[in-house]
Amino acid sequence: MLAGATSGVLGTATSIGGPPMALVWQRSTGAELRGTMSTRVAKRLRMLSLGWGWRDASPSPRLALSQDVLARMLGGSRSSINKALQELQDRGAVRLSYGAIEIVDLQRLAAACGDPPAAPAADAA
Repeated sequence: MLAGATSGVLGTATSIGGPPMALVWQRSTGAELRGTMSTRVAKRLRMLSLGWGWRDASPSPRLALSQDVLARMLGGSRSSINKALQELQDRGAVRLSYGAIEIVDLQRLAAACGDPPAAPAADAA
């Protein structure tokens, strides 16, 4: 019974453009576990938006990803993920829609990750 239900849910996630199941069930890294949930969510969204773990590996500002799947990736509850996503949306980093998360501003998302701002590039002239 559980195997049938799991395969049905997992098949649905991948058939609608979601991440491969190896990514869904991956455990969070140690650095992610030490941060706040907002930081952990921001880091995972940045990683996914840059193409990591997707079949075509091309960067995309729109992630076909449910909050439930994101909660499973990070080992959090759906309500804690929802709260973190609302914080990121309030910061102007993401836009939420049904079954998808759109990265609106990658620099704001990076700031939410706790990363220092990127240094300006020096001219090679």
